[in-house]
Amino acid sequence: MIICDLCGEAKDCLQREIEGEEYDICSKCWNPFAQKLKGKGRVKNRETVFLPPPRVIKEREEAGAVTRRAA
Repeated sequence: MIICDLCGEAKDCLQREIEGEEYDICSKCWNPFAQKLKGKGRVKNRETVFLPPPRVIKEREEAGAVTRRAA
């Protein structure tokens, strides 16, 4: 038997993680909590997406040869 962090009674509690901290919460206390939070959570393990490196856009450089007209 574990003491519930919400009601303080010795019951069969489960460990629940909320905002990075663990709590021992019995099912009697957890059920109303779960109903209130239903549909409001986020995925805990988000997949990392790696984007390709940004492309460097180079201005077109002319050959550097200046054509001169014969006068």
